[in-house]
Amino acid sequence: MKKLFVFFIVILFFQSCDELNKGTIRLSNNSTDPYSIFIDGNYQATLNANTYSEYRLLEGVHKVQVKQNSGYLLYPTEKEYSVRIESMKSVEYVFP
Repeated sequence: MKKLFVFFIVILFFQSCDELNKGTIRLSNNSTDPYSIFIDGNYQATLNANTYSEYRLLEGVHKVQVKQNSGYLLYPTEKEYSVRIESMKSVEYVFP
């Protein structure tokens, strides 16, 4: 029983250490049109008009791209950000 207890304590410790190496990014879409969200080249979600979404990322530099899905005349609005995530901190990017 004691070994099982120690095992669970060790697991909790490693999970909390993993969270210490992460930060949060909030992406806010202030447009009337939906945008696709990509983080480090990977599609994450479609963010509807006037909404936001939060993502937990490992600390370091990440590439965030947003691309307008509809409501444009000739070309969609596209933005690219180089985001520095710091442990246990939050950053926010508002677009378009």
